[in-house]
Amino acid sequence: MDREAALEELIDVGIVSETGPDLELADGFVTAWNEGVADLPESSAGLGEALAPHAGGADLESLVRLCVSRPDRIGGLVALSEALPDRPIQERLGLLLALEGLRREPPRAEGSPEAFLPVYPDQLPLFCRLAPKAVVYVWRADCPPCEVVLEELDDAFPSPDPELTLLSTYGPEDPALLQERFDVTGGPTVLLTVDGEVDLRLHGPQYRSVLDDEIRTLREMDR
Repeated sequence: MDREAALEELIDVGIVSETGPDLELADGFVTAWNEGVADLPESSAGLGEALAPHAGGADLESLVRLCVSRPDRIGGLVALSEALPDRPIQERLGLLLALEGLRREPPRAEGSPEAFLPVYPDQLPLFCRLAPKAVVYVWRADCPPCEVVLEELDDAFPSPDPELTLLSTYGPEDPALLQERFDVTGGPTVLLTVDGEVDLRLHGPQYRSVLDDEIRTLREMDR
């Protein structure tokens, strides 16, 4: 489900409201989200206990690892699970990411390829976990090599791809997380991921034929 479709569904169930041309979280859901955050324990074990009733059969340790970097996300998942208790956990996580787009300021996007969805670094593990196959572009500002890779990716993906999830993130926003979770130490870097795990890293500009070959391999890869 893409972000637009998710938001439309959330409008239908009253979690998101339309105010003129803008969308915002409904007041009642904001209250539930804030209460969910306020009630969270501080320890990792306590967070696991808080998430357990809402895990829906998902591996609890993996779920905590996906959410622990932002307690606000856990509060949102609790509120969303209480509002939509019958939805599979994968669907609720996807809807949560759409809601975060209304809860936070938009991530930096001016260096992103046109067809890529800009996300915060702390959102990447969850986005990638939900995407069977993804292309992730990590960039930084005032970076001539990034401009080269940006042009290559715009050429390779002139529009959103029906088979691959296309994501971009501004590396300096959270370099520690990118290094720990994705072994990325700088930009430009292109990651090809399968089920949330990095299959290939391309550091710096590449010959276009190399990029095309690796993307083709990703498309053909069996999961």
